[in-house]
Amino acid sequence: MPVGPNLAGWAGETSAGTPIEGMLVEVFHPGDKTPIATTRTNEEGGFRFSGLAPGRYSLNASGVVESGADAIVRLDPASKAQLCLVVE
Repeated sequence: MPVGPNLAGWAGETSAGTPIEGMLVEVFHPGDKTPIATTRTNEEGGFRFSGLAPGRYSLNASGVVESGADAIVRLDPASKAQLCLVVE
């Protein structure tokens, strides 16, 4: 079975560039309310999703801090997407 593109990133605060550990990062098909994948950021603010099918996704990072972050990404078969989810 083929493995889809990887989607990785970092979550942190703009004021200090400090990584945020433990944020919930969810991946959705655009317009859906139920996530298709979830993870939490590690101690360095990093997160990773492997094996997502090519297509368009929305991401939401929440928890730990008062505000969250959202992003939309399009993955193609050769993608190795890297995102920075920044909260203020």
